[in-house]
Amino acid sequence: MTGTPPGQPGDVAALMDAARDRSPQGRARLFGLLGQLFLARGTELNDSDRRGFTELLALLQPMADLDTRLELAHATAQAEAAPGELARLLAEDEIEVAALVLFGAESLGTAELIAIAEDEERARIIAGRRHLPMMVADALMRRGDLDMTRALLKNESSRLSIPALDAAIELARENHDLQPLIARHPELLEEMAKDMLDWVEPPIREQLIERFELGPPPDGLQAAEIAARLRNVLGLDRESGPATEPDPASSESPSSGRMPDPRFRLSPRVMSDTLRRGDLVHAEAMFAQMAGIPAPLIRSFARDGDGESVAIAARGIGMSREEFATLYLLWRKARSANGLVSAGELGTALDRFDTVEADRVDSLMADWRNAGQPDSLSA
Repeated sequence: MTGTPPGQPGDVAALMDAARDRSPQGRARLFGLLGQLFLARGTELNDSDRRGFTELLALLQPMADLDTRLELAHATAQAEAAPGELARLLAEDEIEVAALVLFGAESLGTAELIAIAEDEERARIIAGRRHLPMMVADALMRRGDLDMTRALLKNESSRLSIPALDAAIELARENHDLQPLIARHPELLEEMAKDMLDWVEPPIREQLIERFELGPPPDGLQAAEIAARLRNVLGLDRESGPATEPDPASSESPSSGRMPDPRFRLSPRVMSDTLRRGDLVHAEAMFAQMAGIPAPLIRSFARDGDGESVAIAARGIGMSREEFATLYLLWRKARSANGLVSAGELGTALDRFDTVEADRVDSLMADWRNAGQPDSLSA
């Protein structure tokens, strides 16, 4: 094919000459010529012609020698617009050939990669793939395989979702070699880093503190003082539950008559710090006050298995996706009997947060604020 544009008479003559050669060398040559032609002209072909090329190549593939298949796989991996059918065909070849395509071919989409990753050996190659789609990384991380997790964390060209990174953090508790990989991962949240400080190796702890500028609470506040200020802001006692909603026209706290500390402001970050200390009651009361709905209703959201209720409330008060993911993770851990939450559970809640319609958020928030009781989420 050298010196002749693909599809020109010179190519046709070469293909026909190779087709008449029934020797192993002729079949290998035909596979290579046909594959290069498909690679060059694949985007111009209709579906029927693409199927024809794919079927013929599949017949010839077992007759082609390793060098010929490697050459075609290398060209396919480097091409900007290789036919997906050709990439999938080569991805199912023996691993030496498949690796070239699995690692670099842009024409392999998310669905194809997830299907191919059912094979363990190919999955390990896919984990190191350049710009690995996040959905594929999540699927691989859910396996809980240590080597797979290590490969995904080392893949600096790809992003990990919050559920996937949280799954890696759980593995890192017992596998210290994962800790430095997580500590420098760009998707690591500050709240996750704080949670890791209690159990990571000392050098990693120092690295996290330096990266996120973690230190003592502002103004040297101690836990007891923080709790006192929370009670002041919320009018909350552990035994009696949250007090009546404060009158917006009044500038005093309804329970004590004192002005709340002006330095203390309710925010998702304050809630996350409270959850991290294990103070679930105060955290849920803060969420209730920010959302303007009763705390018992917030606590009832724990029975919502897919996280839709809490996602709607979070959307209703304008939380960012990152804030919601962090708070939901900490909240479910605090509610869990064993202090653990699955990556799938967090992923489902994030899906609800991302997809719930604004009209549904507004409607349910209004119902909850007015009636003080959970509306039917199936309506």
